[in-house]
Amino acid sequence: MLCVRNEKGGQLAVECMKKGDVCVLPTDTVYGFSGIVGGTLDCAQKIRHLKGRKEEKPFIRLISEVKDIFSFTSAKIPSRVLDLWPCALTLIVKTPSQENPLCETAFRCPDDDWLREVIRGVGFPIYSTSANKSGEPILFSAAEIAKIFPQVPLIVDGGEKKNEKPSTIVRVLENSEIQIIRQGAIVV
Repeated sequence: MLCVRNEKGGQLAVECMKKGDVCVLPTDTVYGFSGIVGGTLDCAQKIRHLKGRKEEKPFIRLISEVKDIFSFTSAKIPSRVLDLWPCALTLIVKTPSQENPLCETAFRCPDDDWLREVIRGVGFPIYSTSANKSGEPILFSAAEIAKIFPQVPLIVDGGEKKNEKPSTIVRVLENSEIQIIRQGAIVV
């Protein structure tokens, strides 16, 4: 199903993800496969299957509020970086657990009020990864995505994304320094 990006499209996206389904949403960068992170509705495997992506390659998690990152990490994020949010900047931070004390997770607080409202409606962070087959070019329109992924139950049309750049990816190091992993839309 293809729908437009508006209040109704946002509500349909929330309902889709709350059922445990994957949908395609326009973001502040490109179109992305999106689904709930965690719990019984975790969509990582469904997204990997759609993309043909390997198990060991993680997904970015979108959050609705800047402060939400501190629910997942105690990392000391430099204010010169954190103060840029919300924007097309992905932060990789330590998210240690008993099972994996070295675990890292990528988070982004997108610069898109509509998308942040959808995330709030879901009540959990959501995965986001470009809506394309792994290793293939990025798709820039909802119509292109619908042709290649007819099995996706909902694609929200946010217009052409051809001139959009992917997010800049930065790793936050233990000494509060940063390492630029990918230079994208935001210059740090």
